[in-house]
Amino acid sequence: MFTPRDRYDYGQLSCVAQNSIGKTRQPCIYTTIPYGPPEPIHKCIVDMYDSIDQYDDDNHNKSLPKIKCQYDYNGGIDTYCRLEIYRPIDQMLIWNMTDNVEHSNRIDFCVFDYPINWLMANISDQHESRIIKLNVLTFNQQGSSKPYVFYAHLPTVPSLPSSTLSNSLIPLILNHISDLNDTSSLMNDLNNHDQSIVSSYISIMQQKGRF
Repeated sequence: MFTPRDRYDYGQLSCVAQNSIGKTRQPCIYTTIPYGPPEPIHKCIVDMYDSIDQYDDDNHNKSLPKIKCQYDYNGGIDTYCRLEIYRPIDQMLIWNMTDNVEHSNRIDFCVFDYPINWLMANISDQHESRIIKLNVLTFNQQGSSKPYVFYAHLPTVPSLPSSTLSNSLIPLILNHISDLNDTSSLMNDLNNHDQSIVSSYISIMQQKGRF
């Protein structure tokens, strides 16, 4: 009896039989596929799209920043991702969306439009915490993964010029909570122009005591 110990033991199995008369001429070929819940998200980054087209081939709005999250294994069946955003003042769920998985070689991605304009319009109290909590999880028919938790800082509308706010990269200082004050990983993904904008924003927020 063959018992796979992990997902790398699955694949094609060749079986032959033998008795007192002889052995099978052709082996029986079985293809085994592991089914199970997908692995959890282990990395999220922000992608910026510079295009005159409003939507890309997957109907993502190019005028918005993208949250792109990565995981390694989808459980062997169709898998989906869900983004959840919670209101700062009471941790109430205020936004959620589900997206299909994008495949790239052996790595799977989830891609979401980040609703920054909606959030800034609906979290407008100047005394309310500007840190919002975001969960991203994967799920399929076999179950769901543990959520990947990270945080974003929303600027108050009067604190920055409108020309700066129009760059939707600004609110996305996305890191694990343990790295909330370390933006080096974010900076590595940006071009020189965007690095300058984010550096100016961080300086303003630090002076105002918001970091």
